[in-house]
Amino acid sequence: ALRMRSRYRNAKERHPHSTDYPAPSGVKAIDHVVDICNEFLETLQSEAWELAVESAVELEECESMLDDLVLLTAMVGPEDHSDAVLTIMPGAGGKDSMDWASMLSEMYQGWCADASFRWEVLDQAHGEVGLRRVTARISGPFAYGWLRMETGVHRLVRQSPYNAKSKRQTSFATVAVLPTREEASHKFDINSPDFKIETYRSSGKGGQSVNTTDSAVRITHLPSGLTAQCQNERSQHQNKKLAFQVLCSRVEDHLAKQAEQEFVSERQRLAHQSWGDQLRNYVLHPYKSVLDVRTRVSSTDVDGVLSGEIDHFLSAALELDADLSYGDEQEQQE
Repeated sequence: ALRMRSRYRNAKERHPHSTDYPAPSGVKAIDHVVDICNEFLETLQSEAWELAVESAVELEECESMLDDLVLLTAMVGPEDHSDAVLTIMPGAGGKDSMDWASMLSEMYQGWCADASFRWEVLDQAHGEVGLRRVTARISGPFAYGWLRMETGVHRLVRQSPYNAKSKRQTSFATVAVLPTREEASHKFDINSPDFKIETYRSSGKGGQSVNTTDSAVRITHLPSGLTAQCQNERSQHQNKKLAFQVLCSRVEDHLAKQAEQEFVSERQRLAHQSWGDQLRNYVLHPYKSVLDVRTRVSSTDVDGVLSGEIDHFLSAALELDADLSYGDEQEQQE
């Protein structure tokens, strides 16, 4: 439009009496277009910053929605929607490992609080320091889907508070996550000779009656050797019911893994075993870092992680698992 207007004006100046140039009405239209363009440019310059800010906010919202969709596609397992039963057991490391188990318990409790999930202790045994074991039920939307990739060995490196010389100490704790399977308890008969039921006095707090009656219950599945105990409730009957539900979930998971090993290849079996070998390293000394050995996701905010800020670790593990599962399916189809 600018070139056309300039050509018209130059031609008119050179040949004022010529008729070989656009009619005045056409030039007026061109001038009008040019004016509109100039106004648009001025408006764009004045509103460019606001538009940029709005676009950035919308882009961030789109990225967040995309991340949520990616996670939803990773939680398509038949039991991902279930509540979770999480167990923490200290490994090698003595007092430090029991203290480490207690720190992990606090980490998951912090994550539950942030996610508005419920943490309900089913069984807990205190050691000289920290915890000798803890089993908790975590209730919330897709609780098992979120936490199922946490099963494995968690390793802590720090200066030991239980060593007179404050030497660097490596501690281990194992985390096991299973879905709650209320329906699993219907598949087994608690009166079957395969189950051994023992009662004992609860060691937890909760009033005089808890500690003076045999309200705690331990149930053993004799063929597999798996056990579950519950002492959280005052009623022996309620403890027995909860312990049996947990044990049935463990037995069913044990049987499912046995069946799976008969059908998967040796390579896949070894791969899954290595995944459960070592999960995450938490280093507090001589530097601070948390590293997930599967996804390579890391953080230097160790205090934040230990207080429950683990969403980025959980998300990355789920996305990696979804990618590996898709790759396995493609290989089987080929």
